[in-house]
Amino acid sequence: RVLILPPTTGMDELGRGQAMLLTSFVDEVIHSLARSRTFAVFGPHTARQLAVPAFPKGNPYGVDYLAALRVIGELGSGQTVLAVTLTRVATQEVLMSEEMVFSPATLSFNHYAMALSVSAHISRHIGATEMQLYRRTGAASAFVHYLLGNEYLSRFILQNVRAARNHYKQALKLAPHLSPARSMLARALCLELLLQRHDKELIDTSLRLARAALAEDPLDPMAHREVGHALLYIDQLDAGVEAFEDGVKLGPHHADLLFHYGDGLAHLGRLHEARAAIDKALSLNPLAPDLYHWVSATTDYFLGKYASASASLDRLKEKEPAARVIALVEAMNGNLAKAHRYRDIFMQSHPEFRLAGYSIPQRRKEDREHFLEGMRRAGFV
Repeated sequence: RVLILPPTTGMDELGRGQAMLLTSFVDEVIHSLARSRTFAVFGPHTARQLAVPAFPKGNPYGVDYLAALRVIGELGSGQTVLAVTLTRVATQEVLMSEEMVFSPATLSFNHYAMALSVSAHISRHIGATEMQLYRRTGAASAFVHYLLGNEYLSRFILQNVRAARNHYKQALKLAPHLSPARSMLARALCLELLLQRHDKELIDTSLRLARAALAEDPLDPMAHREVGHALLYIDQLDAGVEAFEDGVKLGPHHADLLFHYGDGLAHLGRLHEARAAIDKALSLNPLAPDLYHWVSATTDYFLGKYASASASLDRLKEKEPAARVIALVEAMNGNLAKAHRYRDIFMQSHPEFRLAGYSIPQRRKEDREHFLEGMRRAGFV
């Protein structure tokens, strides 16, 4: 539960127009943080009333984190210094103390971006504090389970994906309406499918969870992403890409959304559009997780750019989960010894795998035939 107190002192010196801009800015910080759906945020009206007197003793409203904004001075030329302090109420520990300089012009033109920046800083410091508290005490809130799930998903291996899934489930058990955890649970189930097996029950569960998260928050771009992700697994490629497009409209500069949009386009055979979307995602997330490089390599494979595909796969931190893709890329590169080595690695984990029973999720016949050619050259049967 987060309370953001707007500034009170120093507002009279700003002039009516600048003071109104600043009040509106603080309201936007509150709304931005509330849209994350990972915090309970007190509304602007209550915040303005609590900012005037001293903060009530005994914390009667159950505030966990208090963010106070103060006008602390002017620099001339209409520029004003605003301080933002974040405190954990239970311990009175100051977690963040930062200053930002603004003028009426910058606040007017960059109002939304500046509010997002402040809310992101607050969110990051709260997240770090909750994780430290968990590691010190072992007590985990729903938010901490959500963060732990995200932490596990940063490594794209089956053990981590399953651990992430369990943390998201625990988060939802503690907070049933935490829709980001619902979206990410859907994602974890899809990733488990990618790494381990094609299980219709898992796909159905993933799609149901993603649609439930979307119903709770239709403006959440990540919920659209997870609906699209699940639809790809049931071969509803057009509907899946449409869901990704809806997400990109809501978050046009979100690297993960762009990456998955590119993945969906590649499944449809719109390879040059896919390459452009993935390149933009990589430019926004240059230290990307393995899945980016895996999908980037697959897209280059279908474009016939085998050397580029191999270079992307060389960047993987965990190569074993992508063994099948590495095998077919290296086979097309003419590096048969490496191709056979990774084929054997894949077959050790999937001894039942046969080409005849494998459904290749590509729309175009020529892409499916291209994929099979690489698999056969790599020695799959």
